Amino acid sequence: MGRVRDLWLVSAYTGLRYSDFSILSTDNITYKDGTPLLEITTYKGHSTKSDTRVIIPILPELLAILEKYESGFPKAYSSQKMNNYVKELLELVQINRIVEDKSNKAGRMQTEQGPLYKYITNHSGRYTFINMLVNEFQIPIDNVATITGQSLKIIMGYIRKDKKVTAIQVSQGVAKAIAVLNGED
Repeated sequence: MGRVRDLWLVSAYTGLRYSDFSILSTDNITYKDGTPLLEITTYKGHSTKSDTRVIIPILPELLAILEKYESGFPKAYSSQKMNNYVKELLELVQINRIVEDKSNKAGRMQTEQGPLYKYITNHSGRYTFINMLVNEFQIPIDNVATITGQSLKIIMGYIRKDKKVTAIQVSQGVAKAIAVLNGED
């Protein structure tokens, strides 16, 4: 189960889709000014995108995972097995907070609630990466779009923000701007 965890974390620390993170090797690692980078031509979008090359900073957490494996990256399972194993792993370690899942079935949006492990997938790592950068590290959305190879419109579909936290942040930003305008800063 350690390899399953590490594979999912590779996705969560890179924002790559299964089709991309499952084929990574040390050949994808480069350095610029001493900063380790992951460079890959993404699989999805070859026929629709003019630039499918992405360059992603290698976070320290990812470096720690890479040090564990002789080949640099954990060997991937099939996508279907990986999805099943991730669900089993999260259930085993009791990651079972209740979440809401919205899906389109037969042309109708349906909402369902259940434990997180029931809905987790390989692709959840991509959501995690994007939300971590935007919400936790406050990286500008255009920078996130650039390193993931996604358009701003697509990135906006990935972002999940707490509405109350966002309202407080906006309120604080407005208060700070008013203070500056009034010469109070």
